[in-house]
Amino acid sequence: MILTEIEHRLTKRMEHCEEAATLKIAARAMMLRSQGKQIVSLSTGEPDFPTPDNIKHAAIRAIEQNFTKYTSAEGMPELRALVAEKI
Repeated sequence: MILTEIEHRLTKRMEHCEEAATLKIAARAMMLRSQGKQIVSLSTGEPDFPTPDNIKHAAIRAIEQNFTKYTSAEGMPELRALVAEKI
């Protein structure tokens, strides 16, 4: 296969990319677990249980309603208010 000039430049750039630090930490935690060590990894936020059905259904409803954009880093004001009220 012949690479186009753009593909060639992209390939060269990718050679200099490093794995994300969080992924390195997650891989190390997995390796240590495989050795029988008890590890609490705070790296990637991957839960050790399946997503509950009510969350799955809420996510599907959100997608169907086109609620698919990122929120601001501090979160949605409505959700923050509800959390503050609950706490």
